[in-house]
Amino acid sequence: MSDSLNDVMRRKVTSGQNLFDLLGPMVSPQMLDAARDYVELLFGKRVKENLVYSLNPLSEVEVSGDGSPRYLGFQFNRVTEGEDVAHLLVTVQDTTERVKLSAQVAAAKSRTREEMEVLLHVLSND
Repeated sequence: MSDSLNDVMRRKVTSGQNLFDLLGPMVSPQMLDAARDYVELLFGKRVKENLVYSLNPLSEVEVSGDGSPRYLGFQFNRVTEGEDVAHLLVTVQDTTERVKLSAQVAAAKSRTREEMEVLLHVLSND
């Protein structure tokens, strides 16, 4: 466990702590259920890790906590012993800035598109 995990999660995390107990107060019950289903899927032998990567409900999830919206990204990788999945390696990143920048870019694109439509409409009337 990385020393920076407590900073990213903004709460005390202990080694061996259940992921779902940690996430419970931070995400909605529906998101927690989806995360449980996804983790169960990863422990299945028949499921290819790379194929279900895009189904990860926690790849960019809004978490509650200190009042301001924050986003965390969870990535799961299998740790195998022989042919069995023994554990999951969980990587957590604070993706708040990336989400905010993506929203700003989308808003700028929308504004630019609207301005171009107005300009084309003015030109076509002239």
